[in-house]
Amino acid sequence: MARYREPDVAQLRFVPINFAELFPEDHPLSQLLSTIRQLDLSEFDAGYKNDSPAGGRPADSCERVLAVVLYSLLYGGISMRNIQRELSVRADLLYLSGGMSIDHTTFSVFRKRHHDAILKLFSQTVFLGAQAGLIDLDTVCIDSTKIKAWANRQDIGDRKELERRYRHIQGLCEKRYTEWEACEEQEKKNVLENRVARLSGQKAKIAAGLQFLQEHPERKRVHLNEPDADWQKDGKGFVVGYSAQAGVDSKSQMIVYADVVTDQSDTYQAVPIVQAIEAQKQQVCEGKTDEVKYVMDCGYFSGENLEALEERDVYIPDQEFVRLNGGKTKPEDRTGGDWPSTGESARNPL
Repeated sequence: MARYREPDVAQLRFVPINFAELFPEDHPLSQLLSTIRQLDLSEFDAGYKNDSPAGGRPADSCERVLAVVLYSLLYGGISMRNIQRELSVRADLLYLSGGMSIDHTTFSVFRKRHHDAILKLFSQTVFLGAQAGLIDLDTVCIDSTKIKAWANRQDIGDRKELERRYRHIQGLCEKRYTEWEACEEQEKKNVLENRVARLSGQKAKIAAGLQFLQEHPERKRVHLNEPDADWQKDGKGFVVGYSAQAGVDSKSQMIVYADVVTDQSDTYQAVPIVQAIEAQKQQVCEGKTDEVKYVMDCGYFSGENLEALEERDVYIPDQEFVRLNGGKTKPEDRTGGDWPSTGESARNPL
């Protein structure tokens, strides 16, 4: 009968790792770290005051923390606790962190402290792409996608609904408190006390939601845990979340514009996106004189947008145009006839 060697999984082992061999210069991970090192991180330095005479312990390297966070987000790692756990078992994260042990609190504080600085890094990556000749801003395609928030569907409501829930919980609080006062059994009294505490917490969250709606009259609804989220319609129905807007350079397929908004309709985003890309064009492509061509789907169509973008070279079909062509809006998918050119479609989509 055959015999096999069984590994001793309880045996401690030292495993040598040669990062230069695993991640050579042409490896995407090394290129990510190299790109981050080309960025201006001086704004991150301003967030620390540990070089004063009072002293303070050295902070974790911003470029290393940033590399780990960005790389983790690329493969969907949004949990800072998971990143902390994986830092000790994954060679790619060990390489990016430089072998540093970083806890989840450091990652969370880093993202909050440097929120504005991280957003500005995006503009720098666009500049690097243009400097390398990858981005020419000749044609920019604009579209959106819905992002589901980490939020319970039952915790969103308008002012009328939240006021109704507030009155209901207020009544429950008074009822449970009356029961607590009349109760003589200590064990049951403790249970009632915990229920009153939970109800009071819910009441405080609803009060905060009503306060948010009062301070933001443009909002119809609010989620009690994610105030910035709203109902968004995706291909499967409605989700509580956000609308992520993106403008992509057609030549390089690099994102040159990105934003996350609460608005349910893309219609309100067309003009701000075009204006933002035009302003960016002056910064990253100073010598470019050709007009940028913009391509959007029918979700961005409105009469107001056509009027506001009349001077721009914009392709933006309306719903009727899409319906008449069987839902096909790409020139290569057309079933017959001549489609309007990019410039003409904005002014005369039919």
